[in-house]
Amino acid sequence: MTVNTFRLKGIGEGYTYSVYFEIKFDSDHMYVVSDNSGTRLSMNCKCTAAQVTSHIAESVFAGGQARLAGVSGRISFGDSKRTLLVPWASLPSTSDDIRLEIPIAPGDVAWIEDARKGSDLIGMCTLHGAASVKSGASVPVSFQTQNGQEVKMPWHQQEIVGVASENPEQIRIEREKWVKLLTQLGVGAHIVELPLIDLKKKKDEWKKVVERFDKANADFRGGDFEHCIGECRKVVEGVVTVLSSAWKVPPDPKHSFEQKVESMLARLRNKWPESSHSRLDALDKLINAIWDWSGPYHHFEGAVPHRQETSFVLHLTANLVELCAWILDNNPAEDSEGKH
Repeated sequence: MTVNTFRLKGIGEGYTYSVYFEIKFDSDHMYVVSDNSGTRLSMNCKCTAAQVTSHIAESVFAGGQARLAGVSGRISFGDSKRTLLVPWASLPSTSDDIRLEIPIAPGDVAWIEDARKGSDLIGMCTLHGAASVKSGASVPVSFQTQNGQEVKMPWHQQEIVGVASENPEQIRIEREKWVKLLTQLGVGAHIVELPLIDLKKKKDEWKKVVERFDKANADFRGGDFEHCIGECRKVVEGVVTVLSSAWKVPPDPKHSFEQKVESMLARLRNKWPESSHSRLDALDKLINAIWDWSGPYHHFEGAVPHRQETSFVLHLTANLVELCAWILDNNPAEDSEGKH
């Protein structure tokens, strides 16, 4: 749980006093609201630490009381020039709780995810609003009664003061919590679902391929794009291993990955009728596309992949796994009954 604190300050007329507020919320109290008005991120906050500081001894607001009326603002993420609007929210007269509801559209998720880069979601929030400040002293007010007697009654002076963030305040949402919010927004579910595959001959190698693919899916949902890319590469290696084993391509530890792919494809083209070679061409292109796209992010000092690039590689990997499953399920391998 991360507690976020937003500080606001207001200055009284003539710089006679200052008023301070703190608005706090923890990320566990953030959720998604959807209705006819649209989709919003809802934050249950609490206003605390209202304080009035007098700048001159004779100020009637010395020791006064202040109450926040409401706030609005904006939140930015990373280097993006785009921001999320925080619409005006009023503080109930009988409570210190205030709910900030931030409209969010599907298009907003993409640029926020690019700014997040697979880590905790960190933004900068600026708020502004209004507060009512009540004096701490009674100012005598004179008036005449019906019988002409002068009576002095106390009157508590009150002002409305503008308040605002002196500096942008950091807002942090843990990665795990943000992923749950993405799911509530409808974009955090499994990005790719494989169909049920009934292989004629189960293989431990194939089971490992599917487990790696499931891990890549989980990494994507968790915002860990770098590990997702790495798992996709392992899926490709697994597919080549499974197909090479099924068609008894002799393993050679000295061969590079590219040489292993060439040996596998050569064996398949030799064993398959020419009418099926178009599927092998698709297999070749998928393997090379995933390997090439994932390459820059695989190395020690490689770039950190963005959500869109990772999504593309993961979809290609899903297509590769489906094609591999189809090949195994519909084409008898060298070690199955009968020969191709």
